[in-house]
Amino acid sequence: METKPLDLGTYRSERRTEQIDKLARQYTPALKRYFARHACIDASTDDLVQEVFKRLAGRKAGNAIRNAEAFLIRTAQSVRHDHMRRIQSRSLATHVEYEEKKHAIGDFSPERVYIGKDRVNHVFDALQELPPRTRDVFILCRFEGLKQYEVAEQLELSTASIYTHLKAAITHLAARLGD
Repeated sequence: METKPLDLGTYRSERRTEQIDKLARQYTPALKRYFARHACIDASTDDLVQEVFKRLAGRKAGNAIRNAEAFLIRTAQSVRHDHMRRIQSRSLATHVEYEEKKHAIGDFSPERVYIGKDRVNHVFDALQELPPRTRDVFILCRFEGLKQYEVAEQLELSTASIYTHLKAAITHLAARLGD
């Protein structure tokens, strides 16, 4: 098959559209096979093929494409690479679709709300029973999410004493709250 240079920039917009449509008809089946073969299951192969031709249509005028087939293959590889990087950066592979049975929060009955508030009050009361330094260490580590060495620096204590305070707080809360 002889390939002649493709210069989409020298044509009127209708002619340019015709050229891209012709390439799309000719290469879409091969591009679909390429994307299907390279495990692009997170997106529709049609969407990925469309992205290839979108990039072709978006090329600036003046740069002729010497080999349309090679250009489309390189563009498809680039689209696949971008797609895989997007999946990885957004953790799409670990995405779980919302299902009412699994993810819905139970009832918001007044009784359930009351029980929840009562539990929070018990935790608050148990925290108030702790010595101030122990309470501060526990709150900074567990509620504020600071690491033990960060709390040690902030409170000017050793990491060993932070560990001791945390252990005391957890022991007290477990005994007081029953868990």
